[in-house]
Amino acid sequence: MVVGPSFLETAARQGLRVREYRVPAGGRVDCTVTAEDDLLVSYLEGDFRGVSRLDLVVQVEGGSEYRVFDLPVSSSSPELIVAQAMPALRALPSSTMRMRLVAREGEADRLVGEYTFAHIVGPR
Repeated sequence: MVVGPSFLETAARQGLRVREYRVPAGGRVDCTVTAEDDLLVSYLEGDFRGVSRLDLVVQVEGGSEYRVFDLPVSSSSPELIVAQAMPALRALPSSTMRMRLVAREGEADRLVGEYTFAHIVGPR
């Protein structure tokens, strides 16, 4: 899900353990999740000026892709904050996940940024 800074502040106040990754457009990070993590947050950096409709396309290596339509986006923000559920991520084997942010312009898509996560299984 896409979240705002206030969501993360509330999670921290409630004592949730948040693992965070900041990824520039075109970037790649090695990431892991462990049994101690409560929430995984990715800061997807990009230039959102002029974007009114934004979708997130996610594909895990060897699997089908899925698309989340019409994300809330601010043209003045330098990033989109994505929070992911830990149970599903812990169940993944070591693999590569790709996220793409695409601006929907009429019938066409324009790539805003692609982000690669090399998921490494941590201690369980």
